[in-house]
Amino acid sequence: MIKEIKRAEEMPKVPLAWDKMDEDWGKRLEEMGKWWYQKHPVGSTPKEQTAMNKMVKLRDRLLEFGGNIACMDLTDAHYDAIMERGQYFYGEGIHHAKGFPSQCHYNACAFWAKHQLRMRIATGYALSKDGCWRQHSWLVEPLKTKYRIWETTEDRIAYFGVVLTQEECAEFCELELSSFEPELARRSVKYDLRQVIDGDYVATPIKNAFNSKTAYWMTKKGYTVAVYMFTAEDCFGIEDFEARLTKDGLQEYKTLFRNKFENDDLAVY
Repeated sequence: MIKEIKRAEEMPKVPLAWDKMDEDWGKRLEEMGKWWYQKHPVGSTPKEQTAMNKMVKLRDRLLEFGGNIACMDLTDAHYDAIMERGQYFYGEGIHHAKGFPSQCHYNACAFWAKHQLRMRIATGYALSKDGCWRQHSWLVEPLKTKYRIWETTEDRIAYFGVVLTQEECAEFCELELSSFEPELARRSVKYDLRQVIDGDYVATPIKNAFNSKTAYWMTKKGYTVAVYMFTAEDCFGIEDFEARLTKDGLQEYKTLFRNKFENDDLAVY
């Protein structure tokens, strides 16, 4: 039977060490007026105050386990589930699944879709070495006496979140897909970049607002996953760039997509 840790007093081990709060970082957060860095935040409207009061309860729950701060939004779609069913996990002995940087929710959907008989998605917050809890999703594999954690981005020292049921996992992935694909199309139109469609496969350009680079992603109808293809900077000129986006040019990326998401082997490192 798997023993669940729901409160800090139930932790069987000595809490893991995290870095001391960086003073300059703390000053910047104060200057920016981040509500989650304030002990008793004050909202600008009654509605905002109500939202803050709810999230402060979750913030304080996280900090009972450790850490310096908890970076969070004013709302969390899984707030009730996390508060009622949330579990603490040590970040020791975790396994790694290759995913895209800073795309934890998306990565979790990708690997659950492929290994849903073995795994479930957990969503909530993760504690990094810098002492900050951040919103995060990961995968758990139920074993006889514990959960095996699968991390798709970077190592964390602790986790607190809700393990979703299989039905909730499907809903989570459907929501991720419904928000992901329209965003791809919206950005494509915004920057006058064209999608390339080959049957069920779609190559969509994404413009980075910070460095103006364009990256392409391959998606497939019915899948909640995508594979990174290349950036415009990989090409030597506009003619070569356009040629690389022809229907025939997508073949190698279709193969890459199939190898990554449609075979039966779990990609690990």
